[in-house]
Amino acid sequence: MSHRPLYALLLSALLVLLFAAPAAAQGTPFEQVLQAMDTVPTRAQLDAAFPDAYERLLEASADASRDPYARERALSLLSAYPSPQTRKHLMGLAADADPGVRKLAVYTVGRTFGAPGDAGLVGWLLTFLQDADPRVRDHAVRALRWVDDPSADEALLVITQQGDADLASLARITRERRKRRLGGR
Repeated sequence: MSHRPLYALLLSALLVLLFAAPAAAQGTPFEQVLQAMDTVPTRAQLDAAFPDAYERLLEASADASRDPYARERALSLLSAYPSPQTRKHLMGLAADADPGVRKLAVYTVGRTFGAPGDAGLVGWLLTFLQDADPRVRDHAVRALRWVDDPSADEALLVITQQGDADLASLARITRERRKRRLGGR
């Protein structure tokens, strides 16, 4: 008795599973956006494709049961919606249990809301220099680059003179980049 028919049947079933699995894993078009790599849709593109994109991003970024990458991607895409509600939401996520979410929330707040005259934001970012996770501390320093208030430069200077050599080095680099971004100011 030949095993070829059985072998062919098993091989066919395996191929069907292999080709069907990626399609099933991709999920809905919105999930595909959250899983995409190397593409950053604009707010106009998000809103055109998903009229409720903002609400979906708020929900996805806050859902601790989601895939970490999709959650962080949703959080990052919220930067396309600079509003007081977004700022409050992101600041809340900076207290999340997941350090990956915390670091990205801290950085995104600084990058998105580093408006001139916002010394309060500098003070808020500095509180994350005490975070247990070094990635969160690093992202707090990096976020100061985007805050146009003079107190951000003062804070970076102080960090360069403190005991943590890694943070001091990062603060020096961030301070230089901030000055270039602001045209030498």
